[in-house]
Amino acid sequence: MWIARRGWIGDERALTLLEKIAATDSGNPKVLLQLGYRLTRVGRANDAVNQFERALATAPTIGVVHAYLALAYRKLGRNREALNSFHRAFRMDERIRKKPFWVHELVRSNSELENWVEALVASRELAALDSKSAFSWDVLGWTAANAGELHEAVDAYRRAVELGSRDPETHLRMGYACEGLKDWTRASECYERGLRQDPKHPELRARIAMATLALGDTEKGIELAKAGLEVEPRDGRLLMCLGAVYEAQKRYSEAAAVLELAVADDTANADPYCHLAAVYVFLGRTDQALELAREGRRRKPDNYGELAALTYVFATVKSYEEAIEAGHRTLELKPDQFETRANLGEACLRLDRTEEAIAWLESAEKLNPQNGELFALLAEAQLRLGDVDSAARSRDTAVQLDPACGETLAKLFAEHDASSSLKPPGGGTL
Repeated sequence: MWIARRGWIGDERALTLLEKIAATDSGNPKVLLQLGYRLTRVGRANDAVNQFERALATAPTIGVVHAYLALAYRKLGRNREALNSFHRAFRMDERIRKKPFWVHELVRSNSELENWVEALVASRELAALDSKSAFSWDVLGWTAANAGELHEAVDAYRRAVELGSRDPETHLRMGYACEGLKDWTRASECYERGLRQDPKHPELRARIAMATLALGDTEKGIELAKAGLEVEPRDGRLLMCLGAVYEAQKRYSEAAAVLELAVADDTANADPYCHLAAVYVFLGRTDQALELAREGRRRKPDNYGELAALTYVFATVKSYEEAIEAGHRTLELKPDQFETRANLGEACLRLDRTEEAIAWLESAEKLNPQNGELFALLAEAQLRLGDVDSAARSRDTAVQLDPACGETLAKLFAEHDASSSLKPPGGGTL
């Protein structure tokens, strides 16, 4: 028994030995525990669960059996049962709570269920139990970040580094937390340290370029992205990063060339399709833009940048129903978004949903009262509803903010006046 448990013989031989013992001593919970443990190790988790449950039927208060049962449950994807078994194990045997291995397993079980608050509590226990371990602090940093405690995450990652962590992922995750705190300088320093440990790490190369750009050093950011692409020419993260910079600088041809490579390299994700579609709009390639936008939508975009790009593209190429669908999803992620609300207003206006258009345009105006094109759209919508006084005020504001709107609005009001002059005093038409 002791030899089988300690691993002095292989798993298969130990299983043979334990099965023979269990055949003659089937009610012994220690034998069943050992048998379940070995079955788990060789990938027979279902059989292991059966043995652990047999052991608990005989001795339901042995905490370590509940703990090993939890591991077997987790291998089977039965995560809620795994967590419940861990809780029973910890209640029944205080010694289990004092062992870093089991506390880490409790963290994992909570994390897999996204119980980040409970995972954080367990991670703090782990760091206190095993305070000299860089790994324990790394775990605390990860769970703290997921629980939204970014300052605690940064401090925990710093402790991991001080204790000698050589894992570039520690620096990467610390950088993420610093980004969340808008501390781009410190984030950049984290990525630099990580790259010293692994100069070819693709995510670190991308993040340091992005952090440098966020700090306002555009040229250096472009250099870093290009340097990373020399190491790995098909790095999708760097291609997207560089394409976004070129797009922001209105270097649309260069942006298209880079984003086309990103699309070719990553056919599964929506991001490159959505952003390349937006660039194609600026280049006047509207048919291709619409095709790419629909390809992006089919890949189920789930972040704000992707959905905002789709909203813009669909509205610009006059696919208004699709623009409205994408716009609503964008605002679910980021409600106070001027461009999306303006795009929704224009889409509704073109579909003759005028009152809805005015509501969107007025909400956009509250976010950005200095946009002339927005007031021009609002004037058009108000004029359509016959609210001439409000339309005139919106027109005057639009022209004041953006004189280029003047000619279009003058024509719009002239057409409205001409149309009104055809109506007899009692209503109807002549």
